[in-house]
Amino acid sequence: MRILLVQGMSGARGLADFLAHAGHMVDQALSPGVIAAPYDVALLDGVPVGGLSETVLRLRQAGVDAPVLVLTGEGVPDAEGVGVAEVLHKPVPLGMVLEHARRLVGSDEVPVPEWTTSSTGTAPAPRTRFLSWEQTAPPGPRAREDAGDGAAGGERRQDPPSALQWALLTGLVLLLVGLSLVVVVVAYRTSASTDSRAEVRTTGTPPAGVAAVASAAAPAVVNINTVLGFHGGQGAGTGIVLTANGEVLTNNHVIQGATTITATDVGNGRVYQAEVVGYDVAADVALLRLRDASGLRTAVVGDSEKVAVGDAVISLGNAGGLGGAPTVATGAVVALRQSITAYDTSDGSSEQLDGLIQTSVPLQPGDSGGPLLDGGGHVIGVDTAASTSGHFRLRSRSTGGFAIPINAAMAIVKEIREGRASATIHIGATAFLGVATRASMTGPGAVVSAVEPGSPAHGMGIAAGDTITALAGVTVETAATISQLLFSRHPGDRVAVSWTDSAGGQHREMVTLSSGPPH
Repeated sequence: MRILLVQGMSGARGLADFLAHAGHMVDQALSPGVIAAPYDVALLDGVPVGGLSETVLRLRQAGVDAPVLVLTGEGVPDAEGVGVAEVLHKPVPLGMVLEHARRLVGSDEVPVPEWTTSSTGTAPAPRTRFLSWEQTAPPGPRAREDAGDGAAGGERRQDPPSALQWALLTGLVLLLVGLSLVVVVVAYRTSASTDSRAEVRTTGTPPAGVAAVASAAAPAVVNINTVLGFHGGQGAGTGIVLTANGEVLTNNHVIQGATTITATDVGNGRVYQAEVVGYDVAADVALLRLRDASGLRTAVVGDSEKVAVGDAVISLGNAGGLGGAPTVATGAVVALRQSITAYDTSDGSSEQLDGLIQTSVPLQPGDSGGPLLDGGGHVIGVDTAASTSGHFRLRSRSTGGFAIPINAAMAIVKEIREGRASATIHIGATAFLGVATRASMTGPGAVVSAVEPGSPAHGMGIAAGDTITALAGVTVETAATISQLLFSRHPGDRVAVSWTDSAGGQHREMVTLSSGPPH
């Protein structure tokens, strides 16, 4: 089954991973954009009230005639009028989403086991970005998989399993899960007890000498976990220890939207609370500081100007967000000074990244922010994005990746350390108003779709359905204007906010901004 996942206000944390892991082709987009493939189902996640009809219209104009399934936490009174096949209201088990999608296309595929249908999962969702499928060549004709619809070109159907078969399958699954947990616990204890030379997990057979290089570099890696408190999710990534007192280099998208950040140092096994020193949204670089850290093992920073096409490289990362010892992957430099459009699978956001090192290293979700090493163990890049040939499928791992050259990353670190803010660099904690907004359908302004309890906006009496028209004396043209105006502000700053309530009343108040998640 091929699914088009259109992400709205809430993003689709874990949903794309789940669908792909269940054996389905998943294409993702913030908006319909350029669509060349046929789809069985168009799944709209988090589409706000008032924006549904426009989204469905754009899908139809783009040639998507598949049934539309909406997954939302809000009411959608106009769903029937725009031809939506079905609406599922959050919270809902992910397995139910898949079953409804299958029913819409008349499929009698065997349901996935219940243990895979949790809406929360057992581990943080890894934060890794993938190339925009809109920029790739159109996919070929739809292919059926053996596990789904039988042999290619055939029409065989598989009978539903009996109660006895389900019982045997469930028992086997529980046994495998139990064994996996034992292995994970043993692996964690082994890595936590290693001080000078951390254990590593390798993918495939590494070339001679790789294990020694990776083992020596691993203690300077941290596993980053985030809580996305205002979105109800979690994330995971990797970081590089720069100083013994806890400065850590990572990707901005690893910490974007995080209300809590923790880092587990591979070298000593300790878990630290992390605070944001600064970040560059355009270059996808962030600098963290681990609280009360000292005596940490640090990375050996190399020179990315000396990197050449064909050089062998090694990647260390928190693959899969599993924590513990870093996973090692190897490859070679494919190209230099590359430009890509990357998007984050957690919320669908995208941006242009330039000057990157392209490698054949098979990056996985969770590797973001980890070190790209040369043969001598020097850090020559920061892994930031993986390529998936146009769509994200968890089963078919990416065939290559991209890294920010370490010279460019360290130049930004220098700016952050010196407190030099700019149009793209933010220093310190991020200012927070406390609203989620969407575009106004009637003119300028940002329509409030949700208000965080206890936030400055909540204290002023702003409510869902109101429209913010001005902030800090500047007219709010779109929803993006608010983030742009808050970027240069800091917690404690006072700004004027103007808004129109749902009854048409005009308001203007001064408010003190609080501290919120990084942009």
